[in-house]
Amino acid sequence: QPHNQTAVVQEISKLWGISLTEEERDYYNDFAEEAKIEYERMNMEYRATGTFRPSRFYMKMEGVGPWIHFRPEERNALEKELATYETVQFPPRPPELDEEYAKRDAESKRR
Repeated sequence: QPHNQTAVVQEISKLWGISLTEEERDYYNDFAEEAKIEYERMNMEYRATGTFRPSRFYMKMEGVGPWIHFRPEERNALEKELATYETVQFPPRPPELDEEYAKRDAESKRR
Protein backbone atom coordinates (compact mmCIF):
# COMPACT_ATOMS: atom_id res chain seq x y z
CA GLN A 1 0.00 0.00 0.00
CA PRO A 2 1.48 3.37 -0.96
CA HIS A 3 2.22 5.95 1.70
CA ASN A 4 -0.74 8.23 2.44
CA GLN A 5 0.34 11.28 4.44
CA THR A 6 -3.24 12.28 5.17
CA ALA A 7 -3.95 8.89 6.77
CA VAL A 8 -0.73 9.11 8.77
CA VAL A 9 -1.66 12.54 10.14
CA GLN A 10 -5.14 11.28 11.04
CA GLU A 11 -3.66 8.32 12.92
CA ILE A 12 -1.18 10.53 14.78
CA SER A 13 -4.04 12.88 15.70
CA LYS A 14 -5.99 9.97 17.17
CA LEU A 15 -2.98 8.87 19.21
CA TRP A 16 -2.45 12.44 20.39
CA GLY A 17 -5.92 12.61 21.86
CA ILE A 18 -6.13 9.05 23.21
CA SER A 19 -2.68 7.75 24.09
CA LEU A 20 -0.69 10.73 25.36
CA THR A 21 -0.99 12.10 28.85
CA GLU A 22 -1.50 15.82 29.44
CA GLU A 23 2.14 16.03 30.54
CA GLU A 24 3.35 14.38 27.31
CA ARG A 25 1.20 16.69 25.18
CA ASP A 26 2.56 19.71 27.08
CA TYR A 27 6.13 18.50 26.46
CA TYR A 28 5.58 18.23 22.70
CA ASN A 29 3.67 21.52 22.51
CA ASP A 30 6.50 23.30 24.37
CA PHE A 31 9.11 21.56 22.22
CA ALA A 32 7.32 22.60 19.02
CA GLU A 33 6.95 26.19 20.20
CA GLU A 34 10.60 26.47 21.25
CA ALA A 35 11.84 24.79 18.05
CA LYS A 36 9.70 27.14 15.93
CA ILE A 37 11.18 30.18 17.69
CA GLU A 38 14.69 28.83 17.12
CA TYR A 39 13.94 28.05 13.47
CA GLU A 40 12.52 31.55 12.92
CA ARG A 41 15.65 33.05 14.51
CA MET A 42 17.86 31.06 12.17
CA ASN A 43 15.67 31.90 9.16
CA MET A 44 15.69 35.62 9.95
CA GLU A 45 19.47 35.56 10.37
CA TYR A 46 19.84 33.73 7.05
CA ARG A 47 17.56 36.18 5.23
CA ALA A 48 19.50 39.14 6.63
CA THR A 49 23.03 37.82 6.12
CA GLY A 50 22.93 34.86 3.73
CA THR A 51 24.16 32.57 6.50
CA PHE A 52 23.12 31.47 9.99
CA ARG A 53 24.64 30.05 13.14
CA PRO A 54 23.52 26.47 13.90
CA SER A 55 21.16 26.07 16.81
CA ARG A 56 22.70 25.60 20.24
CA PHE A 57 19.50 23.91 21.46
CA TYR A 58 18.27 21.59 18.68
CA MET A 59 19.75 19.49 15.94
CA LYS A 60 18.49 17.39 13.09
CA MET A 61 19.41 13.75 13.46
CA GLU A 62 22.44 13.25 11.22
CA GLY A 63 21.52 16.52 9.51
CA VAL A 64 18.42 15.12 7.81
CA GLY A 65 16.04 13.68 10.39
CA PRO A 66 13.58 15.17 12.85
CA TRP A 67 14.72 17.86 15.26
CA ILE A 68 15.75 16.64 18.72
CA HIS A 69 17.32 18.38 21.70
CA PHE A 70 21.05 18.88 21.20
CA ARG A 71 21.92 17.95 24.78
CA PRO A 72 21.10 14.27 25.51
CA GLU A 73 20.04 15.02 29.11
CA GLU A 74 17.23 17.25 27.79
CA ARG A 75 15.75 14.57 25.53
CA ASN A 76 12.61 12.70 26.45
CA ALA A 77 12.20 8.94 25.96
CA LEU A 78 11.10 9.25 22.33
CA GLU A 79 13.99 11.55 21.40
CA LYS A 80 16.44 9.18 23.08
CA GLU A 81 14.98 6.28 21.12
CA LEU A 82 15.05 8.21 17.84
CA ALA A 83 18.69 9.14 18.42
CA THR A 84 19.62 5.44 18.42
CA TYR A 85 18.13 4.79 14.97
CA GLU A 86 20.21 4.76 11.86
CA THR A 87 18.98 7.57 9.63
CA VAL A 88 17.97 6.43 6.17
CA GLN A 89 18.14 8.69 3.13
CA PHE A 90 15.35 7.66 0.80
CA PRO A 91 16.05 7.89 -2.93
CA PRO A 92 14.04 10.35 -5.01
CA ARG A 93 10.57 9.26 -6.08
CA PRO A 94 10.67 7.43 -9.44
CA PRO A 95 9.31 9.63 -12.25
CA GLU A 96 6.60 7.09 -13.11
CA LEU A 97 5.02 7.75 -9.68
CA ASP A 98 4.87 11.54 -10.07
CA GLU A 99 1.34 11.52 -11.49
CA GLU A 100 -0.02 9.44 -8.59
CA TYR A 101 1.79 11.69 -6.11
CA ALA A 102 0.33 14.81 -7.74
CA LYS A 103 -3.19 13.32 -7.38
CA ARG A 104 -2.68 12.53 -3.67
CA ASP A 105 -1.14 15.95 -3.08
CA ALA A 106 -4.08 17.71 -4.76
CA GLU A 107 -6.55 15.59 -2.72
CA SER A 108 -4.70 16.45 0.48
CA LYS A 109 -4.78 20.17 -0.31
CA ARG A 110 -8.45 19.99 -1.25
CA ARG A 111 -9.32 18.72 2.26
